[in-house]
Amino acid sequence: MEVQGNKVTEGSVFKLFWTYAIPSLIGIVSITTASVVDGLFVGRYVGADALVAVTLCIPFFTLVFGLALMLSVGGCVEAGIALGEGDRIKASAVFTKIVCSVLLLALVILGVSLACQDSLFKLLGGSGVVAEYMGAYMDVLGYALVLQMMGMACYYFLRVAGKPELGTVALVAGAVSNIVLDYIFLKELELGIAWAAWATLFSQALQFGLLLLFLWKKQTRLEWVLERKEWGIVGRCARNGFSEFVNEVSVGVVIFLINYLMLSRYGVAGVAAFSVINYLIFVSVMLTFGVADGVPPLVGENYGAGKLDRIGKVMVVAFGAVLCMGGVLVLSALTVGVEIAQWFVNVSEANVLELVQDILWVIWPIFMLHGVNILVALYLTGMRKVGESAMIALSRSLVLPVLFLVVVFYCYPDYPFFVALPLAEALTCILAIWCFIQNKPNKLVKGGVHG
Repeated sequence: MEVQGNKVTEGSVFKLFWTYAIPSLIGIVSITTASVVDGLFVGRYVGADALVAVTLCIPFFTLVFGLALMLSVGGCVEAGIALGEGDRIKASAVFTKIVCSVLLLALVILGVSLACQDSLFKLLGGSGVVAEYMGAYMDVLGYALVLQMMGMACYYFLRVAGKPELGTVALVAGAVSNIVLDYIFLKELELGIAWAAWATLFSQALQFGLLLLFLWKKQTRLEWVLERKEWGIVGRCARNGFSEFVNEVSVGVVIFLINYLMLSRYGVAGVAAFSVINYLIFVSVMLTFGVADGVPPLVGENYGAGKLDRIGKVMVVAFGAVLCMGGVLVLSALTVGVEIAQWFVNVSEANVLELVQDILWVIWPIFMLHGVNILVALYLTGMRKVGESAMIALSRSLVLPVLFLVVVFYCYPDYPFFVALPLAEALTCILAIWCFIQNKPNKLVKGGVHG
């Protein structure tokens, strides 16, 4: 049953898409800036060893963010479908269960990371002075991660609740406060790496507090509902958001492999260069993901309401948006990529900056291609096509990059092995387009998927 007067299932699709995409873009960039900002300030004002410490922690962060993202995106889809069907109580029950589940998961991760800190650092590759920096950083940041996971869940459901602009306000406030505090603690007061983590903790507390306030006080379509005992819905939400989990966690695996290969062929300068490239790719993916992330709630709710024609229109607008974003990112990488790299390393490191430029001229196609792949995966998540979505996510972020990196490095030593990254994105793009054609809204209707 469709809800009368529901703006998601009525009105201009173009305007609606950007109503969700713009706050999502700002919000996603804001919620993921903490590690980038910490890396920037730590690298410039604490030192290279401290920057390595932050960089080595990234695979752990991707695991944490991936788990929170999996539950949040999957829950967002389930709640959106319930709202599209006119069942606010079910949507509210999904919201409450996912927030509680994320809190429990965050506390378990905090306990394990603190109890097994030495083993965790060894696993991540830290030793000696670098491990000491990692300890000073993670002793504080572990608590910030709890708030960040909770904030991510609240942000997604605030969007489903019809208040995406409020979520954006909270995330921007957290991001700005983190930048300001990093500047004060590291540049002005020269307090060291632990205070980069304190800056993140304070900013995440502000961000989470605002999100909770908006969910609790503002009139939204969701409420806190604890009566229903159907906790099995959490597993379904996790399955729906599995491809987003794969996207996040696979980044850490690939970073491990590339760091090893860089060290083998280019030495320490290669690892430093790829650290900068990784930040550029990370920001690029987050920008693209932010635009494409407006799709799941729109697709899910229109799917629940039976408005399959509107889903097609949403995808036309979304494809145009990610392709335009990709063009801007490619142009930026090729024209000012080295200048951006100088934010992270000193200009005296000419060999590092030269290697950064060489890598950018090889990998630039990924800044265009990953937008299409991410968009199609999110579309399939919204349409409950979990297997296809996960296949695209695994192809672009883990299976093909690892396969091509190993093959090119060992079988074609005369070629720059990082050509494997755009090659993996290109083949995934072909797969993504095929999956989209096979799962267009009208085909799903004809096949009897929509009930």
